Amino acid sequence: MTAHQFESSDEAARIMLDTGSRRAIGIHRGTFQLTDEGRDEPAIGLEAALAANGIDPALFVAGVPGGVYDLA
Repeated sequence: MTAHQFESSDEAARIMLDTGSRRAIGIHRGTFQLTDEGRDEPAIGLEAALAANGIDPALFVAGVPGGVYDLA
């Protein structure tokens, strides 16, 4: 995981906390290969950021292109 990736994932986790959101879904991940990082790196970074911020991973889904999610 790159330092930048963790910063982006950590920012997403902090935004969830700052906005008081009960659930979140990360999008625009894995749609296009824009960098040399692994396709799973953003999801791994998000998992680490959620743990570091004390967020239950079931409440912040790392979405995949074409995925269907029930956030009820």
